[in-house]
Amino acid sequence: MNMELEVRACAQRVEELVQKIEGLTDASARQTAIELAQELMRMHGAAFERMLEIAWEQKGQEIIEAFARDELVSPLLLLYDLHPLDAETRVLQAIERVRPYLRSHGGDVELLGFDDGVVRLKLRGSCHGCASSAQTLRLAIETAICEAAPEIKGLEVEGVVHPTPPLVSLESRQGGASAERKAHGVWEELEAPLSLTPGTARVIEARGRRILLCRFGDHFFAYADRCPACDGALDAARLEEAVLACPACGQRYDVIRAGRASDGANFHLEPLPLLLERGRAKVALPS
Repeated sequence: MNMELEVRACAQRVEELVQKIEGLTDASARQTAIELAQELMRMHGAAFERMLEIAWEQKGQEIIEAFARDELVSPLLLLYDLHPLDAETRVLQAIERVRPYLRSHGGDVELLGFDDGVVRLKLRGSCHGCASSAQTLRLAIETAICEAAPEIKGLEVEGVVHPTPPLVSLESRQGGASAERKAHGVWEELEAPLSLTPGTARVIEARGRRILLCRFGDHFFAYADRCPACDGALDAARLEEAVLACPACGQRYDVIRAGRASDGANFHLEPLPLLLERGRAKVALPS
């Protein structure tokens, strides 16, 4: 197991243990376990803070910036409130990372403001009249921003305010808000999209869920493996230009237009957020 997979496995195990602690019926044991975790976080946080100070004193600004970009180190810096970039900068970076996915679905996002810890956004583009697609794009935006800046208080998207839960369910070393991963869905890393031939589609499984992956040019798309017209599977479907035809009933769907039926029928595939960054692909699956 490589280091990144090992760290992710450890993080998942930590979340499981935190849930067990919170579920303890013995109040004294529960409080002791929480205090132990908090003291460990304070001790580790002080050590990490000193490490950054030493790096800075040794003219290690480039090292600190590399820490901030690293996929394993950056979340740890966020957890201990030691990230060198402010929240607004990280929000802007998150928007830029997710923008190619939004544009591939005919959408875009504009940052309207960052006030009192609340990020105000506006979705742009047609999303081709697909409510499911609009919700999927919003999920991708919210998830990317909350991963980059978990300390924000909320997201306001076109007038709808969404509170944002923090990162772990135990209190932070400062005794502030508790945190857990967003409940919208679980991000699962995939290998298949990067090797998918342009103009083809393939069904894979992730966390027991069948996912239809499509590639059109340099753009990748992910949908649930189900034809809404006949409830059939799409593993034998073929992608012609940007149109996917169900092998069972023949209903055709426009892959680029969020999986909407190409003949105007009231059907569309269920889109799943798919993000590509740093040579990796990940899809958001319902939790």
